[in-house]
Amino acid sequence: MTDLRGLVDFWDELIGRWIAGDRDVPTSLLPWFNSYRGTGHGEARLDVFPEPYTGRLLGNDAPIVMLGLNPGAAVPKFQSPGGVFFEQLTRTRYHDWAAGVPYASSDWETFAGPNRFYQNRFAFARRLLGDPS
Repeated sequence: MTDLRGLVDFWDELIGRWIAGDRDVPTSLLPWFNSYRGTGHGEARLDVFPEPYTGRLLGNDAPIVMLGLNPGAAVPKFQSPGGVFFEQLTRTRYHDWAAGVPYASSDWETFAGPNRFYQNRFAFARRLLGDPS
């Protein structure tokens, strides 16, 4: 994988397979998956779909990209089979779903309240770039 399109296609395929019922970690991802040692609420789980990124990766002319570090515990009501986000992913590819910023959606905020993580990141980006949009 040498380009952004290849990365997007890789995760679309992998998450599509997970949605279809394949819960095996591909051999190419085992070193990455096994390198994480979270426990309790922070453990790596195979009963919820992986979320490698959120936001728009293709066709994005944004001047900033922010990396996330363990953005939170799994919420099976949204991320496991039958969950709100799972059901959305049965109708679209992961990159289209992620581009909609699902953790700032009304579905999520009705459940969890305003997403302070995203609000703080958006505020930081606006200040850093001097651009309220």
